[in-house]
Amino acid sequence: MYKQVITLLLFCSLTFYGQTKKLALSEAIETAAKNNPQILTAEKEKLVAEGRILQAGRIPNAEFSIESSEIPTNFSIGNSGELDFNFSQTLELFGKGSTRIQGAEFEKQISQINLERIKKIITAQVKTAYYQSLLSRETIKSIEQNITLLNDFLVQVKDKYQAGTSSYLDVIR
Repeated sequence: MYKQVITLLLFCSLTFYGQTKKLALSEAIETAAKNNPQILTAEKEKLVAEGRILQAGRIPNAEFSIESSEIPTNFSIGNSGELDFNFSQTLELFGKGSTRIQGAEFEKQISQINLERIKKIITAQVKTAYYQSLLSRETIKSIEQNITLLNDFLVQVKDKYQAGTSSYLDVIR
């Protein structure tokens, strides 16, 4: 995951390199928060936990069934031996529903904490990649300036050598 964030930021920095607008740290964090699959999954888990709270507060569904025995070969239900109608409803003992709701609320709190944890981890990864990108950019600028200075120094040394005021050893260095 860390490599994906770095790749995303490097790609963004390369695409924005030719543009005048630079990617701000807050924009990078916002983009990562909107598009990161781990954060999106954690948000969905939080919604699922909220749904489980509603589900935990409901009574179980009633069941209705029809049974028939000694059915004749022509499948005439009116001529069957017995026809049973069953209706059942589960009754819960006191406190079981509230305990189930409380467990679902704890699950929601856990999913909320997990979401915040993932957001902080992704934010830290984005910040690290962003600052590494800035450091790389500044390092490139510094190296380019050093190359320019060395080229200028080489031109000066060559001019001095051609004028006879310095030795060939200075040119080689």
